[in-house]
Amino acid sequence: MLLAASVGITPMLAMLRHIVFEGLRKRRVRPTCLIVSSRTLANRAFSKEIDELVQRAGGAAQVIRVLNDTQGAEFKRDYEVWRIDMDLLTSFLPFNDYDFYLCGPGAFMQSIYDGLRVVNLVEEAIDVAVRIARLPDSSLQAIPVGRVGRVLCASPAYLAEHGVPKHPDDLHKGHTIIAATGSSSPAEWRLQDGERQILVRAAPRLTTTNDSAIAAARAGFGIARLLSQRTTAV
Repeated sequence: MLLAASVGITPMLAMLRHIVFEGLRKRRVRPTCLIVSSRTLANRAFSKEIDELVQRAGGAAQVIRVLNDTQGAEFKRDYEVWRIDMDLLTSFLPFNDYDFYLCGPGAFMQSIYDGLRVVNLVEEAIDVAVRIARLPDSSLQAIPVGRVGRVLCASPAYLAEHGVPKHPDDLHKGHTIIAATGSSSPAEWRLQDGERQILVRAAPRLTTTNDSAIAAARAGFGIARLLSQRTTAV
């Protein structure tokens, strides 16, 4: 299973070429599914080559085309679905028979990876797992054992130089934002202003993993949004 979003199509296409041509050489093409996502028809690349590879694979390869903006596109001709998510994957694929390769924006890869981990807990012979999130619909059973939240963190040196934000709107006033890909929406921060929830669309200067976000915040690079139990590390 090859999943590509945005510029991630380039390495996934290279893998598809190898699978098809090596399979033809050995007279057995490994069953492969390429899910390729693009925002608009104009952004879609390599469509002709992908179709040719699927045809040469003789039924062993299939492509599922995802189009976020379907304006001007025709269903089934130009796209099959409008977004890649776990509902799509579970409806198309037998999970115990596929290896998964992901390439695309960090948030996309993290969300799909997290979803695959939940689906495959049984196949991996894992009896108990700790998940910090809402459990999606599945055959798994969950027992709440605690609560954590997300908090904004920065080093004392950074705050001394740039000031302490007093309101969510202050984050847009000269502050450097660090986005951690462990969040399902690393560029969207939901913050509380009293009883009111405010959605802040962050413009991160750095998008990285949770551990690297902690290191960057500690080094004074900017403000990161982290799980509350990780904040002692900052």
